[in-house]
Amino acid sequence: MTTRKGRIKLGRAHRSMAPKPGPEQRSRPIILKFHNFADKQLVMNAARKLGSEPGRLAHTGPRISFFNDYPAAVVKKRKAFDEIKYRLRKKSIDYALIYPETLKVMINGTERRFDTPEEWKVPRTRWTNL
Repeated sequence: MTTRKGRIKLGRAHRSMAPKPGPEQRSRPIILKFHNFADKQLVMNAARKLGSEPGRLAHTGPRISFFNDYPAAVVKKRKAFDEIKYRLRKKSIDYALIYPETLKVMINGTERRFDTPEEWKVPRTRWTNL
């Protein structure tokens, strides 16, 4: 990965304050604050690319995942799409949540965007029955 100055500068890095997990539980998240937004984007894009490959992104065992930290209000709005995302996954339909809280769905080469779960409930006559 190439950055402007050849290095990635972090403002800080620490484990979350959650209790230490047991041996069979997931490890605690590590929180990173990047000094430069462009470096953060490079890391997130590289992780996304590696995460989609068969080898996945892992370090001696469990898979490593990267997530953006969103404000609580955005998290709440994105969570409202959980049931819809579950149904899309069950039917192997491609989707993405776009910041801040827009659901993008691809069906039969057609892209549709939904800003609220209520928009999803409107009849989808040209789509498969979801």
